[in-house]
Amino acid sequence: MWLAVGALIAVQVGALAIYRAVERGRETPASPSFGGEVVTGRLAPDLDLVRLDGSHLSVAGLRGRTVLVHFWATWCPPCREELPGLVAAARALQKDGLVLLAVSVDDDWATVRDYFGGDVPPEVVRAATPDAHHLYDVFTLPDTYLVSRDGRLTRRYGGARDWRSTEAAHHLAELVGD
Repeated sequence: MWLAVGALIAVQVGALAIYRAVERGRETPASPSFGGEVVTGRLAPDLDLVRLDGSHLSVAGLRGRTVLVHFWATWCPPCREELPGLVAAARALQKDGLVLLAVSVDDDWATVRDYFGGDVPPEVVRAATPDAHHLYDVFTLPDTYLVSRDGRLTRRYGGARDWRSTEAAHHLAELVGD
């Protein structure tokens, strides 16, 4: 009987130790990394993009500048939450050569125009062809890619991010400065 009681106490002490270790881990939040996933450095697929006014631009036409290619949609709740911060972050680094292409995968401009109440930010574009986002292997939204000045993919930021954070600002400034 004493052996059974001792074993039970040992199990409880062990469980308590594990519980405390887990709770300690929660008390010390991990420092989130904003670095994104480093990608191969292959040339960024060129996209034929259309602005609201009907004019065209391309990713390749922006060589010499650092470009964030961001895929989003008006029907995507995380996209809607993330986009204002991303636009603000990109505008803060625009003078340093950062360009944001917020590529809407919505079916038409009317949907995008309605979403913004008619005042569509100039960073918002649409692909000239449907499913162009698949050139970037985008199958979930939002998804963002960083294209270096020489036109190579360097980072992928899968999922929504807090682009207004200090960490995001430092990260982007460092990459634009490279």
